[in-house]
Amino acid sequence: MEFSRLIYLIGLPGSGKSSVGKVLSSKLDCDFIDLDEWIEKNEKTSIKEIFAVKGENYFRDLETHALEILSDKFVTGTVISTGGGTPCYNDNIRLLKSTGLLVYLKTDIDVLVKRIESNLTEKDNRPLFNAVDIESKYKALLRDRSSYYENAHLIVDTGRLTEIEIADLILSEIRQ
Repeated sequence: MEFSRLIYLIGLPGSGKSSVGKVLSSKLDCDFIDLDEWIEKNEKTSIKEIFAVKGENYFRDLETHALEILSDKFVTGTVISTGGGTPCYNDNIRLLKSTGLLVYLKTDIDVLVKRIESNLTEKDNRPLFNAVDIESKYKALLRDRSSYYENAHLIVDTGRLTEIEIADLILSEIRQ
């Protein structure tokens, strides 16, 4: 299936943006970009290191700059998974909505907590979850970010669906 727009996936950390993005791009036969990986490649360092050395504000500016570059370079047919906070800073929500289809992967906090807790490496790679109560952190993030997420063109309640089922749901919505 050919798709002629950018598709941005947003949601809380661990909601499946990257894994769903890979499946979705495969089904659409288009490119996939993980925004965090793109930033790490271009900065030649990890997100964790960027947060530690240069701070969150610097990282958020990098995200915005990356979105500007990618939305110009990949005008059509690309799935981009964003970081959990991407739509919430520097008026990125406007950029995302104006340059592509914005899809919010809405995932229950209990599911997110289990995902992070079951994968210690995953937790270690997420600077916002270092040395904190994971459930409390998720609740705070959702409280702070939900107004941005809810502005998406499409909201997909992921429930306990697989990545393939979520991608199929998005595809069915796109086709309508």
